[in-house]
Amino acid sequence: MASDLITGYTDTFKAFVNFANRADETGNRKAIARVDDSAGLAGRKITAATTDVVRSFFKFRWFRSSGDKSANNTTRKLFMDAVVKMYGSEAKIPPSVKKAMILSDYDKGKPLTARRIIAVKVAIDQANALPKQHAFLDSISQFKSPETANAALSKGYAKGELTKLAYATNLYSMVMQCSETEAFNEVTKIGSKANRLMNYGGRFLHSEENFKAGLRLIDSFGDWFGKLCDVKRADSGKFNCTNSFTEINFNGASFVRNDRSCLAGFERLIFEDLAVNDSLDLNETDPEKIFGMKNNAAMRFYGTKQYENKLSTIAAIPPEKRKVVFAVFDKLMKPMPETNEDARKYYKLQARDREVNDSGIIIARILRHMPQIEKLMANEGTFTEKNIIKTLCPDIPSRTWTLKAMNEYTNNVRDIAEEEFMDKGIDEEVADAKSRDVRGIIEETGCTYKEAMSAHKTGRRPAPPKYMSSVALSVFDLEGTDSGVSLLAAEGSGDLLRPCNYAPVNDNTNFYIKSDENVAFGFTFPGKAPIKVNQGVHKGNIPDVIDSLKKFAGDVHPRQQSALMFAVSQSGLSPIKDGLEPFGIIGSEHGSVNFSFSKDPNTGAITITYSSPEELPVNFSWTATIDVDGNASSTPLVVAMKN
Repeated sequence: MASDLITGYTDTFKAFVNFANRADETGNRKAIARVDDSAGLAGRKITAATTDVVRSFFKFRWFRSSGDKSANNTTRKLFMDAVVKMYGSEAKIPPSVKKAMILSDYDKGKPLTARRIIAVKVAIDQANALPKQHAFLDSISQFKSPETANAALSKGYAKGELTKLAYATNLYSMVMQCSETEAFNEVTKIGSKANRLMNYGGRFLHSEENFKAGLRLIDSFGDWFGKLCDVKRADSGKFNCTNSFTEINFNGASFVRNDRSCLAGFERLIFEDLAVNDSLDLNETDPEKIFGMKNNAAMRFYGTKQYENKLSTIAAIPPEKRKVVFAVFDKLMKPMPETNEDARKYYKLQARDREVNDSGIIIARILRHMPQIEKLMANEGTFTEKNIIKTLCPDIPSRTWTLKAMNEYTNNVRDIAEEEFMDKGIDEEVADAKSRDVRGIIEETGCTYKEAMSAHKTGRRPAPPKYMSSVALSVFDLEGTDSGVSLLAAEGSGDLLRPCNYAPVNDNTNFYIKSDENVAFGFTFPGKAPIKVNQGVHKGNIPDVIDSLKKFAGDVHPRQQSALMFAVSQSGLSPIKDGLEPFGIIGSEHGSVNFSFSKDPNTGAITITYSSPEELPVNFSWTATIDVDGNASSTPLVVAMKN
């Protein structure tokens, strides 16, 4: 039965595992398991096939004889029966174990390899831990008193958040040996260590030990990162720590508003990765080993590549999926050095042919082809530079799957498009603008060059891949920066002060919005009359809009507040500008638009519906949904001419 897994595996399964471990030790994980026919199914004697047989299976599978197929099926049936016996029935096998077994391949004459046996064992081991983990979580999933849950709802937390709040409250109470009320007050105090740790979630909420380690690591990270900031080189904009591998390069002020804000942004990104990355030991006492670039894939991505302009895209990707992005870049980039001296040379002299020159397109392509990349990652032998690039860039003209070819293609995609437009007799200046749009479509959707050219022509853009948001977000909680509320309000109000009208693409098209009085943003909140904002008489309504946005998100969700401010600014309007041009309308990221807001009472997620003002000859609409943690998803922009 399933409970037997806690005390050990069946003898038959152990025999398969012993064979797989021996094969792994000799570096032959592709070795094929075979049952000794003389022993019969009850004999449990597992041997490897000969090298010749292995070669015939893996290089010339179409030459498999009926005898080979029969032997393979016998072995695989014994293996499957061994797993089923542990769980009592096939229906009770956990989905993760079924996936590792690839049950659909059984009875097809395919061989059972040591690699597959090891994968199934790992899946079973992981499934073993889940009942214990779930039992622990279930035991603390409710507040001890209904009053605490009611207090959470009155603060503005959604019903769906109560379980996570209860986890964090009970864990903090156990770690600090305090009452539920005291723990609840600390966990719900915005910006406290307990509050941040609850938001990071993942394995920090799996046990008292992990929560305690997380609280310690937050302190450790602050001290470690503070030392990086203390030795910042003002002339180069670089953070570095002389005695460590970590040197963080930034070439602009867009990320580093100030040290406090930089620390908050980095902490969020690094700890969200720690929450889902089991390979890093939460009990590690050396901060460089757990946070530094040599061991931490997230820090390598953020710190060495100068990708601060792509952090908005990364912020919208769930942490468990960011790991795939980090793994791809790690595979394509030059390996980390072994000594501090080599590390300093690495940052200064990194070879250009070992860098990813256009991270925007590559990240979009990773998201578009996420299942294929994850499939490559599941098999170490297939997760190679060539296979990654072939998957991400099937449209490379030369069909040469190298990093150099990939960089040349992504760097030159605008030039390729511009030349194609000019070949059709389009003026050079117009061709340049059109080529920028084509490149933008590729970066926003991860589509191929051919698909982007078609989308530009028809105005029907491919849907963005899963986890890609058209709304530019911030990795910061604006309320928590030194500038406080004023910065939060500034992000939201800056664009609201300058709405502008839409203009024709050519002289044959009339202007659609002519007066300042009609150039406006309209905001509609549930249960409230629409609020109009423009450069004229309604400019004074801006504070009302900012206040309504803050109240709609609630003070307990500063990340959601920040994301809302960005979503109604030029960060949220750029896709509309780009999407209208194929329909003969030129706008800007400040173009007039109507916003309607709704909120899910169970999850707290806020959906913004963007729609066209009446004066335009087209109808457009699209939506962006912002979760309570600030992450966003969006639908494709839909544009249609009015009748």
